[in-house]
Amino acid sequence: MKKQCTLFILLVCFCCLFVVGCSEKVENKDITITIGEMQKQGKYTGELENNLPNGQGKFETVNQENISYTLEGIWKNGELQKGTTTFYTDKPSKYEVEQYNKNVPIKGKLFINNVLYYEGDFNAGIPNGQGKQYSNNKVTYEGNFDNGYPALDTISLNTNTNFANWEYSVTHTETQTTIGNKQANGIFLIVYINAKNNANTQRQIGANNFFILYDDKARIYSMDETAMFQANIIDNFQLPWYLTQIQPSLFAQNIKIIFDVPKDAKQMKLIPREGMGKANPILVIDEIKK
Repeated sequence: MKKQCTLFILLVCFCCLFVVGCSEKVENKDITITIGEMQKQGKYTGELENNLPNGQGKFETVNQENISYTLEGIWKNGELQKGTTTFYTDKPSKYEVEQYNKNVPIKGKLFINNVLYYEGDFNAGIPNGQGKQYSNNKVTYEGNFDNGYPALDTISLNTNTNFANWEYSVTHTETQTTIGNKQANGIFLIVYINAKNNANTQRQIGANNFFILYDDKARIYSMDETAMFQANIIDNFQLPWYLTQIQPSLFAQNIKIIFDVPKDAKQMKLIPREGMGKANPILVIDEIKK
């Protein structure tokens, strides 16, 4: 009988070790987990099973910009079920996450410097989809977000839209590495615009840096005034440019609006600087052709 009990205990131990797996508590253990489509190495403190986070724990690592960040909460087989993701910059960004996909937030809240900024859907950690934007704990915008910003539906080239008594469309784009004696830091993206002035006074479509671009990483790019001036010199000041005075009810065609953007920029969209959530973004280019 005693021998049978001993054999039974050994069998149970065997099952625990090789069928269920060993669970242990570790501190600052080097492990690798999946975050999005990447394998990330880092330090893990908490409950571990089969060398994967299981139970309560915290994973610490750095991103491609060498910014430290942590994922902390309840884990299951190496994937965070619910918890927080925090990026430690001069103004820390903290996600309180209701739902993850491959350890990337897809639904929850975003706090910047401990102040609630956004609540809703995310894509790759960037506000995308339906959400709310906050200021001083009050909702300032509720609706659709696109690559981090409040936005109406995106439209395509050669589609008219309206904002601030302007009717305009983007007809096509070009890229150049230099314009006159101006060298691009990345590459010059030239956006050609047709615009109609629906106001009662003459105006300039590009005054006060009217347009911006933003990309799939939520980076914003302002108009390059020096490059636009160089382009106007090349055109012998004969073609409409961003400071051309457009009379009421009249059109100007093929106005060059120029931006200096990184060569890896994707999903570039044009929108008025004051038009977030009020104007339709225009998808001007999917990615820079190399």
